[in-house]
Amino acid sequence: MAKSTKKSHEVLIMQISIFVIMTFIFIFWVFNLKNIWRYQGENTTNEVEEIKKIINEEPSDLEPVDNFKDEAGKIIEDLMEKERATATSSEEIKKANCPEWINCMPTVGEARPCQIPLGCEGITQIAY
Repeated sequence: MAKSTKKSHEVLIMQISIFVIMTFIFIFWVFNLKNIWRYQGENTTNEVEEIKKIINEEPSDLEPVDNFKDEAGKIIEDLMEKERATATSSEEIKKANCPEWINCMPTVGEARPCQIPLGCEGITQIAY
């Protein structure tokens, strides 16, 4: 068999296989679409009816609470005062335990840790 006929047979086999694969994909796609349309058609009518029922219901027991804003404002103020007190006391403790500087100069042997302790970011300096 000549090279041209062998190559034409290979191309023909490849075209047939691609056509078969495409038909299988198309058939599966059509079957899947049929199921999707049926599934969506059943649910949309129920959902629309439920939404209409919810819209048409009359509201019950909807009395505005006048004291809500006053109570919420008092609660927020109390929380803010407690947080300010906690923040000032914790800052004093952090400042007392923070070193003034950390020596990060290179040495022979084991390396020194050059990490600033948590809470001492603005206080401790690194010396190189």
